[in-house]
Amino acid sequence: MENNPQSSSSNAPAGSSNGANAQRPFTGSGTGNVREGAEKLANTAERAKNDVADGASDLAKDVKNEASDKADALKDKAADVVQDVKEKVSDTSQELKEKGARVADQIQESGEKAVDAASTYAKSAVNAVEGKVRDAQDQYESAKSATRDFIHDDPVRAVTIAAIGSAVLTAALIGIFQRR
Repeated sequence: MENNPQSSSSNAPAGSSNGANAQRPFTGSGTGNVREGAEKLANTAERAKNDVADGASDLAKDVKNEASDKADALKDKAADVVQDVKEKVSDTSQELKEKGARVADQIQESGEKAVDAASTYAKSAVNAVEGKVRDAQDQYESAKSATRDFIHDDPVRAVTIAAIGSAVLTAALIGIFQRR
């Protein structure tokens, strides 16, 4: 890019300088130099404009790409955080399930132990009652057998004892009812 519209091969007279204060005489071919200089200046301005536009376009593309890259990086980071949270929630959920299963197992074991203890207690109670019933039956059978033997061996005495017992019981009942 050349900012000087005149080149060293200009049509300036031989003793004149190209300085800022130099004056040129007006010649017919000078109009062509001004026009060429103006065209060069216009072309230079157009190239500068195109360069600025291209630079701005490239800068915009670079900014867009960088913003897109940063957005992708943030998106990836957010996805990683979400994944970590999901894993932690899943792990916590799994731990809670396992603890719940252990508690359920402990409750089931405790229930089974309680049922076993109640069953054992009920069996021992039934066995104790059966033993008492058997003892009472044995005593009843023994008393029945002794009474039968006593009646068979000495019937007069058995009837006398029965009569005396009956009289005592009747007198007791009469005494109870009369007090009321």
